[in-house]
Amino acid sequence: MKLTKKIKKGFKNMTDLPVNTIMNRNIISLKQDKMIEDAAKLMCSKSISGLVVLNEKNKPVGLVSKGDVLRSMFLKGLDPKKTPLEKIMATKLTIVDSNTPINQASRKMEMMRIKKLPVFENGNIVGYVSRSDILQAANHAYSQMKRFIPVVLFCILQTIIIIILLSELVKK
Repeated sequence: MKLTKKIKKGFKNMTDLPVNTIMNRNIISLKQDKMIEDAAKLMCSKSISGLVVLNEKNKPVGLVSKGDVLRSMFLKGLDPKKTPLEKIMATKLTIVDSNTPINQASRKMEMMRIKKLPVFENGNIVGYVSRSDILQAANHAYSQMKRFIPVVLFCILQTIIIIILLSELVKK
């Protein structure tokens, strides 16, 4: 995994890495004039929980989540076959740059109470980072660190033995 290479190259810890090291580059999208039903079918077929909504110029103008679809149908009573995505999409896009550190992206997601964060580079969407991406990266970093615990303990034990032996020599 390229994450391990980045950690070995001198980053202080996993959260200092830019989001582009863990983001998902597979952007699933639909045009804003497509119907809620289209979004629901696409999300089900791709096993995803949200998608990017594009305008006629293929620029991101919103996000639609599984929750948005369910609320529109069951709480608002909208007809999924006749209601376009532009009526239910979230239009206040909270975004990050591809070089934003993971810890900043994570804080932003927590503050905004969102599960996915679109990642932009030079004004274009290049991917998204999700809570599960961050957890997966944290788990990977933890498993990498866990491998070094026995080595560190062995070094500490060696140091203690050397100190004891030296103290015994000094007493004589």
